[in-house]
Amino acid sequence: MSVGTYLKGRNLSRYRTVLQDEYKLLIAPALYSQASSITVDVTDFLFWRSLTAAAEPLGDHFHSPACRH
Repeated sequence: MSVGTYLKGRNLSRYRTVLQDEYKLLIAPALYSQASSITVDVTDFLFWRSLTAAAEPLGDHFHSPACRH
């Protein structure tokens, strides 16, 4: 999974926005178009937070961006 934190000047119009508690998540078009479900879990441990994400594909696997149909 790729995580981007520097968003200045980026076109985010195609991303889906999900608000969960105090977090704003942007889901890439390639991920939300091929996933039947996306689960995000945030765990607090002492002084830091851990973010875990899992996506279930629509079919039996995800297609890479280089794969054309």
